[in-house]
Amino acid sequence: AHRGAAGRGEAEGLYRRVIVAEPAHAEALYNLAFLKQQEMEMEEAGALYQRAFELQPLRLQFRNALSQFSDNKYRDLLLTRDTRDPVDAVLRAKKKWREQAEADAKKTPAELLQDDSSSSLSESSDFPDP
Repeated sequence: AHRGAAGRGEAEGLYRRVIVAEPAHAEALYNLAFLKQQEMEMEEAGALYQRAFELQPLRLQFRNALSQFSDNKYRDLLLTRDTRDPVDAVLRAKKKWREQAEADAKKTPAELLQDDSSSSLSESSDFPDP
């Protein structure tokens, strides 16, 4: 906890030294942003929250801090980063699998065999040749 102006000033100096030494230190960026927000220096707070979020877009704490700005100038950033969310990726894959399973259920066994033979793994660029 940062008690009083002196404590906040000391904490701010510490966070700034950490950031100078390690610019990608997301936790220090977030903590400095929090201090700046308490001091009502919203422009700097928002920029610092943004940097922390860009470094670790899956940290809910960083996302929530950035989303609280009423001007919503960070909305596009938050929306574009949603696609990197592993939970979202799993849900999209599950939906795609379900749709494929429903489509396959309507096919005859001969159609399913034909589909399997036309999509050989060896033809895929995702797999190296043995």
